[in-house]
Amino acid sequence: MGAGILTIRYRALRPITSHWRIATCAEVDCPNHLLGWKTILPATDLANMALIRRSGLSFKEIPGVDLTTFVFEAGQECFEGQAKRHRTRLERDPIFLRNRETMEPIQWIDNMNEHLNKFGGKNG
Repeated sequence: MGAGILTIRYRALRPITSHWRIATCAEVDCPNHLLGWKTILPATDLANMALIRRSGLSFKEIPGVDLTTFVFEAGQECFEGQAKRHRTRLERDPIFLRNRETMEPIQWIDNMNEHLNKFGGKNG
């Protein structure tokens, strides 16, 4: 980078802590919820097999020599959903930043356009 060139970083952020909320499988169209899923465990993984058996979920257990397969029915909250890992976006505008400065959306767009025009960039 040449001397005297100022790098400006423009970002539009939706932080998980303020712009998202925990969601159910149904809200996020979770494929496990829609279609069902399989979990395959080593036959020696007795602790996780016990957790599945106590989970309250509907499943079919298929034992094998080295592996045990659990086939879960569709329409259930999957393990990710039960662990509260599914998220859905809240209806909030992103946070617009120029370097570390928070800006209003129109100000951010105008500023970025001016910056791009100085260096021959095009927007649109």
